[in-house]
Amino acid sequence: MKIRRKLLRNFFALIIPFITIFGAITIHEINFAVKNLNRLNFVSRDIYRSYDLQIVLDRAIMPGNDYIITGDKRYIDDFHRVSRDVERILKDVEETHLKDGNDTIHKKEEIEILNEFRVTWQNIKMISLKIFSIPKPVGNKRASVLMEEMDYKWRYPLNEKFGRLMEIHMKGYRDAFSQHHSAMRLGFIILAIASAVLLIGGVSITLLYSLRLNKILVTIHKGAEKIAEGDFKTRLDIKTGDEFEGISNAMNEMAAQLDNFYATLEQRIEERTRELQESEERFRAVGVTAPNAIICLEAPDTITFWNIRAAEIFGYSEEEVAGKSMHALIVPERYREKAREGMKNFFQTGTGPIAGKKTELFALRRDGTEFPVELSLSAMNIGGNWQATGIVRDITEHKKAEEKLRQRIDELEQFRKVTIKRELRMEELKKRVEELEKKLGSAE
Repeated sequence: MKIRRKLLRNFFALIIPFITIFGAITIHEINFAVKNLNRLNFVSRDIYRSYDLQIVLDRAIMPGNDYIITGDKRYIDDFHRVSRDVERILKDVEETHLKDGNDTIHKKEEIEILNEFRVTWQNIKMISLKIFSIPKPVGNKRASVLMEEMDYKWRYPLNEKFGRLMEIHMKGYRDAFSQHHSAMRLGFIILAIASAVLLIGGVSITLLYSLRLNKILVTIHKGAEKIAEGDFKTRLDIKTGDEFEGISNAMNEMAAQLDNFYATLEQRIEERTRELQESEERFRAVGVTAPNAIICLEAPDTITFWNIRAAEIFGYSEEEVAGKSMHALIVPERYREKAREGMKNFFQTGTGPIAGKKTELFALRRDGTEFPVELSLSAMNIGGNWQATGIVRDITEHKKAEEKLRQRIDELEQFRKVTIKRELRMEELKKRVEELEKKLGSAE
């Protein structure tokens, strides 16, 4: 905390005046930029609304012209629908067109143009209704006169006024954009100056404290290197009264503990090595004397252990199968794809359809012959990875004995059926003899 207080005190001595000066300038420029950005939005809105008025007015004139050409009554409905749009847009423009803007120099002229638009619209609407009141407008001279009046007396003169309105809006837009651009440019300049001041101040503080702390850090670094190289008798002598002294004392305590631990570490390693060797020897001995094949696998299906009985059953020595795929060696080809998918899930979860069960299936010897086996598969989690141990028993003779027993049972069943049929036949003959005896007795 003492080092932090020193750094913070010097940092704030630099940053507070900087924040006061540049903060005030930045806030002023931000407010100015926001003001001009809002002005840009207002002017853009007025431009779009002016375009909307022009477009909707042109749309309102077209139904009358189309009616004169075709005489189709449906253009009357089109006119009424567009009229509602004109009224709605004009009302919206009159209510909000001049309220939000900051430029009031040309407001009087804008109001005059909008008033002229409303007058023009009322006359165009009245003339259009007169045109629609003519039953047969096609080739009608009065309808043509009314259409010319609508265009030349009212619509075309208003175009010039709209052009002037757009000039006013575009000038306001350019002025606001120029002022906004200037404010943003000045803001970037202030940001660059502020960044430079902060960079110079930060570098100055860093250089100052790096020079003062470099000697202490070099001492700690050299002591740490000696401890890392195994010299646990190393002790640091730093008396600064701050966190560096605490680090020095902690390293001295760590070196003392490592020295004490290292004294007994070699003995523990030797004991553990002997235990592992004895465990491996016991496992190997079990593998040698086991009556069944023992196969150990790791992902994806790599053989890591293969006992003598496995070599006898499948015809491969341990050296030949070490590090190879089990499925490619002892699983019949028609089962390999399904078996690989099952083992893939097993190595991910440690579970599977045949895990922890005895399963009868077919295996493949080196000479290509298939034979029945009984498989017991169990899971082991070693170092966070699932591994498999399979115990395989050759049940060829067992299956042969079962087949012989099944055949014997079938023979006995056939004999039983024949005997039953013979007994039934004897019973039937006995009944026939009795019937003949009765007939002979009655004949006498």
